Formats: sequence, C-alpha cells, structure tokens
Amino acid sequence: MPTVLIIEDNPQNAHLIKTMLEFEGYAVKAVATVTKAWDLLANELPDVICCDLMMPGVNGYDFLARRDEIRGLNEVPVVAVTGKSLPKREIEKLNASVFLLKPFGINQLLSAINSALSTSKL
Repeated sequence: MPTVLIIEDNPQNAHLIKTMLEFEGYAVKAVATVTKAWDLLANELPDVICCDLMMPGVNGYDFLARRDEIRGLNEVPVVAVTGKSLPKREIEKLNASVFLLKPFGINQLLSAINSALSTSKL
C-alpha cells in the first residue's frame, strides 16, 4: 500500500484528502506546516507527497525549492495543490510531478496521485 504525506494548513482540507485517500487504501500522514513535514521527512520518506502551495510562513513553493536538503527527497514525486491558477511556465518551474487545482474531486485527486506514483524514480 503506497504511503502519502499531505502538507496542508487547512485542517478541513487535510482531513478530507486524508479520508479520501485512506478509503482508497493509501497509508496517509498529514501535517499542517512545511516545518513539520521536514521533521517527518528526516526520518522516513513516503511514496508520494501532496503539498499545498499557498500556506502562511514557509509555504509549498519553499518546500519544492528546498527538496534537495533531505537525502532522497528529490526522488519522491510531489502533487502540488493550489486554489490559484498558474501560468504553464510557472507550473513547469515548480519541480512537482503533478499540478492539481482546487477545488477537486476524488477522481482528480486519485488521478494526480497515481500519475505522480507512475513517474516515481523509487
């Protein structure tokens, strides 16, 4: 069963994503900040990360820019999630496997996770 780390500052969104993925058989952990994600990732790497881009403080953009600070983290695919539409050039610079625009349904979420997992270098 693939493992997913959710980095989402909105507790309702995190709970909803976690519940949807667990229902589909994924093992899921959720954290509310990038700082908490760094702490968790220092000890174990998930199969895929679902990261909100727009968060207060250290945000998803910072997370993606600093992925090389943890050994092996660049090999973990990331689904970048945001409520803000971005130009294609900006999306390509994100260093994310998949871009997912809010609001999304379970089918879009599963498609994004499965697409990210299929691009995994692990």
